[in-house]
Amino acid sequence: MKVDDAPNDFLSVANGTQSNGQFIPVLLGQHLSDNREAISVNGLIGAGNDSGNVPVMTFDSRRTDSKAVQVRPLFAWNSYGQRRMTMDAEGNLGIGESDPLEALHITRNSSTRMGIRIFNSLYGNNQGTMFLMKTGGSYVVTDQRNAGLVESYNDLILSAAQGTGSINPSIRFQTGRIGYTGNTRMVIDSQGNVGIGTTEPDSELTVAGKIHAREVKIDTQAGADFVFERDYELMDLSNLEAYVRKHKHLPEIAPAKEMEENGVNTGEFQIQLLQKIEELTLYAIEQEKVIKAQRLEIMRINKKSEKEILTLRTEIENIKQLLSNLK
Repeated sequence: MKVDDAPNDFLSVANGTQSNGQFIPVLLGQHLSDNREAISVNGLIGAGNDSGNVPVMTFDSRRTDSKAVQVRPLFAWNSYGQRRMTMDAEGNLGIGESDPLEALHITRNSSTRMGIRIFNSLYGNNQGTMFLMKTGGSYVVTDQRNAGLVESYNDLILSAAQGTGSINPSIRFQTGRIGYTGNTRMVIDSQGNVGIGTTEPDSELTVAGKIHAREVKIDTQAGADFVFERDYELMDLSNLEAYVRKHKHLPEIAPAKEMEENGVNTGEFQIQLLQKIEELTLYAIEQEKVIKAQRLEIMRINKKSEKEILTLRTEIENIKQLLSNLK
């Protein structure tokens, strides 16, 4: 089918096979006049009929026994014989994939182009890619929607990218129902601080709640072994007693009020406690020396007393004997 003033443009119905006794109808549209479409299929309805849920256009694949296709693909889109998109009998759509395994299966054989990209253009200066996946799944990244998974040759990296109009982007992990505002459970801010139970972490890890762990290991730069050095000045117990009575806490240990206001540095506090334990050990050693010396002194006194008592007994016996002789 042609028109007189367009000799290079036509519509034809042809046979898509050269096999004898077979006919595969092919609808061919050719348009060589310019770069517009070669063929266009439109469904036209009246304005008053634009209601309900019946599709304007329907593509239907079926078997002659009035049953759905069970095995063969339903539709395919080719470019000069090269498969670009396929829908299988189960409704799975394959893009760049002739045998889709999932509802949407995308295969991209390119090292420079992405497999999937979702773009949002309704945010003014913030318009940009919301989701972009590289071939093979090596990275998902965003342009200016401020979040994504960044390329890594060895690991998977989750990133919050700062875009136009974005100030201090953060990554938030939320829980909640679809369609409702979620509850933020964990946040990673632009400085790399992690907050659990809080959206404003003030340290590398801020936890507003309880921590239950089987084991906690804290690296430290020093211990408390200096207590056992010969030149360490151990406070006299009487002075220690006076200090405790006055301040209501041990020397070099923060008072309870300060701990409540500023918290406790676990690493430093453990060293301070260890220092006090080692000081207590030295006190115990000194007390043991005193007790041992006192025990020896008591034994010496007892031995001397026993000797003196024995001497007195002997003298008493002698006196008794003299008195007996006088009678």
